[in-house]
Amino acid sequence: MTFIFLILAGLFIGIFAPVFGVGGGIIAVPSMHAVASGLPAQTIVGCSLFMICLNSIINTWKFKRNNVEIKLNIAGVISCAMTVGVILGGRFVLQLDAQTIKLIFATIILLIAVKIIVFKKKQTSELPSVLTGMFWFKCVLTGFIGGVVSGLTGLGGGAVLVPLMITLLSLPLKLISPYSQFSMAVGTLFGSLAYFNAATPTLPGDLAIIQSFQIGQINIAITLALVLGAMTTSGYGVKFSKKMPEKLAKKLFAGLLTIVSLKIFYSQLF
Repeated sequence: MTFIFLILAGLFIGIFAPVFGVGGGIIAVPSMHAVASGLPAQTIVGCSLFMICLNSIINTWKFKRNNVEIKLNIAGVISCAMTVGVILGGRFVLQLDAQTIKLIFATIILLIAVKIIVFKKKQTSELPSVLTGMFWFKCVLTGFIGGVVSGLTGLGGGAVLVPLMITLLSLPLKLISPYSQFSMAVGTLFGSLAYFNAATPTLPGDLAIIQSFQIGQINIAITLALVLGAMTTSGYGVKFSKKMPEKLAKKLFAGLLTIVSLKIFYSQLF
């Protein structure tokens, strides 16, 4: 039953991730907490990162197949900075207890939701014709901040990358999801390696049946259940991302972040 639920969560991730430019951790992390509550918090973060890595690679390829151009110089700078941030955040989170990780996760996504709702900035339709030094600095800052949040929470960083790409880089809305997916594919790949190399925990109770799939702080069986669902629907998500109105997308994204955040706060504090 646990794996059926995770596959269903993956189906939703496949639609959700390309539309909003995120990796799906915002859905995967609460889902794993709900149906596999005995999993160590660090394993949940690790599984989420590895799932996001695989999903983002698939989504990037599908954007490319749909003739969406990704400039490798911009995407490369953001990705490299994100990789550094993911590694630093991942090393830090391995030292924290489960409740602290969950509260950090909830706080960050609530702040992101508020920022999306409150902060409004006019979007451009094309990339800047001249890429200045300040633009490149903002690319590095965007990637690094997204990476740190990703390593700490198990989000792919997209929930941070997307608002920063909107407000800091002023990227055209049509390019935000492709650039976000590319950056997450690279950043979470290196972040996942840190979790693969961590000490392997002993899974409790009914979860002992999948102990053989546990490598470090990542469980391959759980990750593949999420990826299987996401692969099934991601093609529809890529196509839908081109059709959804900008204002509606932002409102839905902010609303989902708020609901998930408040639910985690309630479960941990009351």
